[in-house]
Amino acid sequence: MGPPYESKNAKLLVGKFYFETTQATLTQLDYFKAFFDKENMGAVPDENGVYFVDADGDQFGHILTYLLHCKFPLFWDKASGFEFEKYARLASQADFFGVDALKNWIKNENFKTVVEVRKRIVTIPMREAIDGQIKSIDAEFKILSTHWETKKQYVCPRGIAAHYGQFKNCGRACHNARGGEPLEYEDELVMVAAAEDEHIKFHFDRLTEGST
Repeated sequence: MGPPYESKNAKLLVGKFYFETTQATLTQLDYFKAFFDKENMGAVPDENGVYFVDADGDQFGHILTYLLHCKFPLFWDKASGFEFEKYARLASQADFFGVDALKNWIKNENFKTVVEVRKRIVTIPMREAIDGQIKSIDAEFKILSTHWETKKQYVCPRGIAAHYGQFKNCGRACHNARGGEPLEYEDELVMVAAAEDEHIKFHFDRLTEGST
């Protein structure tokens, strides 16, 4: 009788990709229990101790990650969104190897709960839109349209240009210069942009099996 699975390394050539792990990791799956069962004509390694597995090696790394860490993969980018074709390929391989939890996670499209995209329409002065001055760390926006509006702009009693439209920039000297008179405003014609403000939030904890 050979040594137990736990003490054996396993070198695999899956398609065109090499992997090295342990038989203990792989034999969590019935597929590999039969694969390494020499008493029932299991697989035989080559002269370098490498076992060939006729499967999609490009996806097998995700199978192995799931076996090691109970982690599901996220196939998403901002430009194209979710990579449904890649998920379909992985689901097929999960079915082939008997990884039911991974197959069902993909089939139920639970990956969609990992990325939360929120969009809203905001109105901002055009000069701020050009400068990209939306005060949010994870926000991006694109200009949808522009139009002109008349806005009331604060006028500094000392005529300081940097204080124009910014009452909070005025200090004690400015307030003293106003001499108790009401705040002064004037009309200004400004170009305003209607922009789509996008926030993306990732729930990476939902990539772990058992999370909600």
